[in-house]
Amino acid sequence: MSVIELFWSSWVSINMSRSLVSCLLIVAALNSPGCVPVPDPQGAEVLLVRARLRRNTQQPQEAVDILTKAIELHPDEEVLYYERALTYVELGESEQALADYAAAIEQKPDFAEALNNRAALLAELGRYDEAAAGFGKVIEANSQDALAYRNRGLAYHDLQEFELAIADYDRALKLEPNSVDNWFMCGNACLEAGRTEDAIRCFTAVIYLNPQEARAFLRRSTAYEQLGKNDVALHDRHRAAEIDAELVAREEAVDAAPIPLMPMPVAVPAPVAMTPVTSTEPGNDPALESKSSNLPVPVPMPVPSKADAAVPGADGESTAEGLVPPLPAPREIPAEQPVPKLLPPRPVE
Repeated sequence: MSVIELFWSSWVSINMSRSLVSCLLIVAALNSPGCVPVPDPQGAEVLLVRARLRRNTQQPQEAVDILTKAIELHPDEEVLYYERALTYVELGESEQALADYAAAIEQKPDFAEALNNRAALLAELGRYDEAAAGFGKVIEANSQDALAYRNRGLAYHDLQEFELAIADYDRALKLEPNSVDNWFMCGNACLEAGRTEDAIRCFTAVIYLNPQEARAFLRRSTAYEQLGKNDVALHDRHRAAEIDAELVAREEAVDAAPIPLMPMPVAVPAPVAMTPVTSTEPGNDPALESKSSNLPVPVPMPVPSKADAAVPGADGESTAEGLVPPLPAPREIPAEQPVPKLLPPRPVE
């Protein structure tokens, strides 16, 4: 063997050894605990993130295309059907959304978000019987879901099944006794069912919990009118106008049409932590202690102004007689956590 041949043979051997060592080091690094593997670009998680980015940047059709491809590759991932259903709702394609919610539920029968959103969409389409049954499945999956009881109550209300609605609001209130919306909706159902005293009690509870709730004063005014207590009704209507004159003007413009119910939330939100308040006896308020109802009593909150508990008397003076008995001594009201009018869908991580 010549010197040149010997040199090249040695050089090749050395470099092959180096390459082999490099490969072994790379393999060892990839298998080490601290190494994060490169995500699969066609994996379900990557495609889901891409679709959410498109939907969040107002590109719903592109999001649908990505999710459709993802479902073809990963047909057992329920979250992909759920995400595509949310996108179809944005596009106004309700039937496709219902089909995808159903597919997500088939993959995961206790998928609370999909169960709730499907039922809410059915209610939006006017299919209240199906909506009520859908919310029933949410309750079967979680009997402590106050939102599901409230939503089913709304569906029963739209079906004119007021007693069933009241029963569901009652269950929701037992789980969330400080919910302004639950008390207000229950009051609406009681008013429709002819249970005027119970309606007054519910609207009074709303005012206890939020003294600036104009719609509660307005609806309680309607209830007092039905009982022939016109002076008290007029006081409540004036108080509502002080808080929200536009609301009263709208109500009068449509010839005293009922105030619309709250929109139905379309997702299961995380529980809202309410600030605890030390309970004291609320007095003998007939609106809060109606013997004709077993509805729960809210934690009492003071009305900040005596004007809310006073009505014009025969002598032109203000009197609280016949409306609200003396309340507990005022104490600081904890900061309230706002309740959104419409809860947006919560993506599943």
